Amino acid sequence: MSQQTLALGTRAPDFELPKQDGTTVRLSDFESRSNVVLFFFPKASTPGCTAEATAFRDALPAFRELSAEVLGMSTDMVEEQAAFAKACQIPFPLLADAARMVCSTYGALNGHGAARVTYLIDKAGVVRRVFSRVNPKGHPDDVLGALREIAQESKRVARSALGLPTNGAKKEAGALLAAAPVPAPPSPAPAPTAPAVPAAPAAVTPA
Repeated sequence: MSQQTLALGTRAPDFELPKQDGTTVRLSDFESRSNVVLFFFPKASTPGCTAEATAFRDALPAFRELSAEVLGMSTDMVEEQAAFAKACQIPFPLLADAARMVCSTYGALNGHGAARVTYLIDKAGVVRRVFSRVNPKGHPDDVLGALREIAQESKRVARSALGLPTNGAKKEAGALLAAAPVPAPPSPAPAPTAPAVPAAPAAVTPA
């Protein structure tokens, strides 16, 4: 791949492109609503791209459980994306970047079309993960794993902002409590003794 991909922590550039049915998709429409998995693929209807697209198709329910939508993109025409989506029953958008502008902006363009690159973009529109060495068949599992890590990070940050202990702090506190010596129970108080009864005076015999 000849281009440099976007850096982690940068804002993902917005774009608007047609999908397989001719309607347009805008990246910023997902902001504040869902994470976005944006995967670039070289050519519609080729074996490797078919394997990757159908793997994302099969994993789509798992992505949506983690509040993520999937977008595919290549330099193919809308008609080619439509045929690809129909043949493989792809339910998510396949974007047609025929002008190659978005692929170039994202550093996902090579001499033959789009390079196989995937971006994981969070709800704030920030690039959280970049995958540039992709195994088409098993790739969705890698992205799902990254999504779960991000979800855990977000929970820790939220708890910390509220002043609540994170899971790590909870475990550490639990370990300290477990290691602390248990104090011995206090000795029982001695039973009270009965007060002494004074002896009766001795009888005096008259002389």
